[in-house]
Amino acid sequence: MTGRGPGATVALPGSAPTSPRAASALRLWQGLPGLLSANTAFLLWCAPFGLLALLGLPLLALAVAPLTVGPGLVALVAAAARASRGEPVTAWSSNLRDVRAGFGTGAALAAGFLLAWHAQLLALGVMVDHGAGPAAVALWAAEITVLAAGALGGVHALALAGAHGQGALRAARNGLVLAVRHPGATVAILAMIGSGAAVTWTLAGAPLVIVPGLLTFGLVSVTQHLVDGEREAA
Repeated sequence: MTGRGPGATVALPGSAPTSPRAASALRLWQGLPGLLSANTAFLLWCAPFGLLALLGLPLLALAVAPLTVGPGLVALVAAAARASRGEPVTAWSSNLRDVRAGFGTGAALAAGFLLAWHAQLLALGVMVDHGAGPAAVALWAAEITVLAAGALGGVHALALAGAHGQGALRAARNGLVLAVRHPGATVAILAMIGSGAAVTWTLAGAPLVIVPGLLTFGLVSVTQHLVDGEREAA
């Protein structure tokens, strides 16, 4: 292996180095058992939110989500980052360490997204109640813009938080910068996540056993490639 980033080439003994994509696929295959374990741990962190939602307690579920789903997702991204670098992914002990280390960042990012989502829902309600008046439409459009910017920057912020341990504000700022400078790659990431969500929904949730892990692996690989490109251009 030459280099440490996801774009580094891999050379087997007696063979020529493979392409970056083939190298990334090889690291994914080699790290798949650890990634499956990390994915299982993430689903366990999501269990309180899912259970409360099933019990008909949506407000309590939403209150719990930033405290469990957010840090759990940061820990899954950290595991995916190790796999993308060809490092071993240990399951439970490292997961607990990653959750503790990323608790504040994960909670803040999850809470920020939930607030932005519900703000646009409230703005949509105002627009409907007021007959789509100009002021109500402008308010809803502004909330949609904030939500879109949060989604575009948030995917990179999540990768930066999990893979590099950046705090919420720093990760959000750097994620937004990456999204502005690389809109095509950022939209491709969102499309990948949307496709994964659609497949999971279509198959009644069965792909959850691996889809979150695969998506986070792709996310950190793309974001790290963009970060490496920024460093080379600096």
